[in-house]
Amino acid sequence: MLFEKDRATFLTDGRYETQSKAQVKGAGIVIFKKMLNAVKSLAVEHKLNKIAFESAHMTYSLWTDLQQSLGNAELIPLKDETRKMRYVKDRYEVDAMKKGAVLAREAFLAVKDRVRAGVREKEIALELEVEARKRGADKVAFDIIVASGENSALPHAVPGEREVRPGDLVVLDFGVLLDGYHTDETCTFRVGDVGGKADEIYNIVKAAHDLAIAAVRPGMKASDVDKVARDYISEKGYGQYFGHGTGHGVGLEIHELPVISGVSDELIQEGMVFTIEPGIYLPSLGGVRIEDMVLVTGEGCEIITECNKFM
Repeated sequence: MLFEKDRATFLTDGRYETQSKAQVKGAGIVIFKKMLNAVKSLAVEHKLNKIAFESAHMTYSLWTDLQQSLGNAELIPLKDETRKMRYVKDRYEVDAMKKGAVLAREAFLAVKDRVRAGVREKEIALELEVEARKRGADKVAFDIIVASGENSALPHAVPGEREVRPGDLVVLDFGVLLDGYHTDETCTFRVGDVGGKADEIYNIVKAAHDLAIAAVRPGMKASDVDKVARDYISEKGYGQYFGHGTGHGVGLEIHELPVISGVSDELIQEGMVFTIEPGIYLPSLGGVRIEDMVLVTGEGCEIITECNKFM
């Protein structure tokens, strides 16, 4: 895409000519044989002397090719400027994510009872993905995480051949993509009698999750939301076992701004959608993460996801 003050142009090759004419709205369409030649032609035709680009999404080789192709045009690297344009979601975007959350809930409820002793992590992940697709999801939002026992102490574990065992903590992190927008939530199951320590960290994480959600207000710093959850977990003696941020924005991408972490200076705004997902991970025992998506309102926030209601 090339955006100018008063126009936008979508560039693609011949494979997508028919599709782009059917799907692209609000932009002119250029079908190219060589992308660099098409960009150069537009730059010359429209007398573009400065062209900004999303530096996080461009390879070094493409940047050097553009430099050589565009000649005198100045290439300006952007950092988060375009991402910040998506800080606040409009009604259509919120409705799309709410619709996705309902679909994810239905898929979750269809497989919830499969999280039991004797079932492999891979099986649970596959069945959840199938149920989501059957209900109309375009695809899952990311590779589903099913982590049982000692694997649950790995925040980004990959589902494997391990079978769920009595006494396990099982972390299930999942989401769907629907109408271009993502959902993201995490539930932690306790399979049978998990013991006092596992119950303790589950209750601490759940309390930290609830406290952080209750604290969300427009105008506060994202770091202060993180601090609510992190301070509670630290007060309970497990601060060193909570090693990631408390949340992140969700929308067209699964990870967007704002970042809800201790080093974030971003201000919470009405209309933002982000996750709250504190966790405790004990290498010798397992881990707990409880995650929901929230929509910031004028007075606080609304929880979008619903699966933790059924835990």
